Amino acid sequence: MAPAAPLDKQAVTDHIFAIYGLVARFGFILDKATEEAWALQKDSLPPDADEDQQIAIEIGLANGIRARFLAEIEEATRVHARSRLEAGDDSARRAFTAVIQRLEHGAGLLRVNFNESAAVEDFLLASLRLWSGR
Repeated sequence: MAPAAPLDKQAVTDHIFAIYGLVARFGFILDKATEEAWALQKDSLPPDADEDQQIAIEIGLANGIRARFLAEIEEATRVHARSRLEAGDDSARRAFTAVIQRLEHGAGLLRVNFNESAAVEDFLLASLRLWSGR
């Protein structure tokens, strides 16, 4: 299969703005999901749970939700790669591997308290570059 035609400047701009929209929504969705999970969890805590325990539980909830989001991103990436491979695009194999490595690297950074928005932004920009063959 022939390589994809290079993106025009307007298409690149559109992709970049879409990426920043995704980054902003990721942070918002993660915050809201954590708030909702915490509201449910907080009511079931033992009455003698101190503030440190409550903070630890809330952080654990946020980390679990974030891990599920990253797993869903990985699955969506796999589906995309599979559709490209089935269409005969052999370059998708290399792009998929590199994109998943980038996602795993970002997940590792998040485990050591790297900024979530920065990690997602890095992953999405790398994905755009890798999937476009650049």
